[in-house]
Amino acid sequence: MKIMFALYIIFTAGMGNNFSYASDNSSDNSSTIRKECLDAGLAKLRISRVAAFDSDRDYCQEGLIPDSIGKIIESLSVTNQKIATLLGIPKNKLFQTGLNITIESSDYGIMSSDSAITLGVFPNWSGQPIDQGVYAHEVGHVIFSDRQPEGKEFELTNFLTDNVLFLETFSDFLSKGAIGSLLGKSFGDAQCAERIREFNLVQSYDYPLSYFDNLFHSRRISACCKFLKSQHNLSDFAFYTCNANKRRFPENSFPAFNHQKLSSIAKWDFNKIDPHQIGLPLNSFLLEVSELSGQPFGSSLLALLNSLTVESVTGQYECQMPEYPGTPKWETNILNPTIFFTQLRNIVDLEIGQTNTANLWKKHRIDIAVNLAASDTTGTIRNKSVLSNFTSKYPLHPCIADLYSDLFPNSYSSNVPADPRCRKECLLKNP
Repeated sequence: MKIMFALYIIFTAGMGNNFSYASDNSSDNSSTIRKECLDAGLAKLRISRVAAFDSDRDYCQEGLIPDSIGKIIESLSVTNQKIATLLGIPKNKLFQTGLNITIESSDYGIMSSDSAITLGVFPNWSGQPIDQGVYAHEVGHVIFSDRQPEGKEFELTNFLTDNVLFLETFSDFLSKGAIGSLLGKSFGDAQCAERIREFNLVQSYDYPLSYFDNLFHSRRISACCKFLKSQHNLSDFAFYTCNANKRRFPENSFPAFNHQKLSSIAKWDFNKIDPHQIGLPLNSFLLEVSELSGQPFGSSLLALLNSLTVESVTGQYECQMPEYPGTPKWETNILNPTIFFTQLRNIVDLEIGQTNTANLWKKHRIDIAVNLAASDTTGTIRNKSVLSNFTSKYPLHPCIADLYSDLFPNSYSSNVPADPRCRKECLLKNP
């Protein structure tokens, strides 16, 4: 998640049964990979900037390894199996080309993990278990947001995760569905840290704006640190993370909490919205659907993803750059969230009945989610021919670089144009 889980967190995207991904996170040097890693679905395992381990070594290569690393490989194998089971895909197919894993030292520990997959640990780490909830989340980014999959099983989620509403939602779903939590029991006696990021049965899109902004997790870390200080807590989290957070956000440096409701905002500033937070009420809705139906968490979401294609949830939009005079309008296909959510509601109706669905829809204010997703038209321009036509006709246009950053974004923040005049406005042609 770089974005990084907005410090996993401040700094942190239809299902088939024969998926093999190929990405920057994969490797094909299987001839020298140790059997334990091959069985686990791993291609490489490196440890960076941790004093107790060799930073130049790939621990998936043949040779003796510490018992602690062997146990970590075993735990990642178990989690990969849980992920494969949840998705209904054999593990050896889902992870056929293997994952490249890096364990790296950071004052923020596991909260500095990202979708590379880099798993953060405290500087004094000596081989303790890795938080499997965070690991599953990052694996979700590789599966759901991979830009160049060989198969088409995740083509829809590749497309949907270009929208701010879904960028982190599917990875959270995978973490909760496979492991049962977003942050596991990896903080020792700093238990308040386990609640920095979670979802429950009551989260709603009618929450205050600051619940969804990109400082929310920093505020929670700060509150946890104050509590730990009052308890004279000496945990690694208290020593490393709290000191790092204090340097980053000195005392009383946070803006006042904005109690204005998200629903009252006429136009959302997506640069200030934390995509980790904005997906929580949707997963909260799915969690409550699961509670009422008795079905596994996310069964309705998986059923929906199985039934839809990219073409079935897109609409044709007309785009322009209003601040750049003389730039012609162009057309492209962008997510039409009304279609997606209508189909989701139909599936949930079958699971829990129309009355229950209507009540939960209202409770979690999913109508706001629809509007929010519809407002985010900065997502990827999937129609490459449209971009090709634009660049062939206007090869020297100053905004071409910004258009390409939208086509191949590395993170959500890359959708922000370097030149403000390149800001796009896209309207659905046939609402």
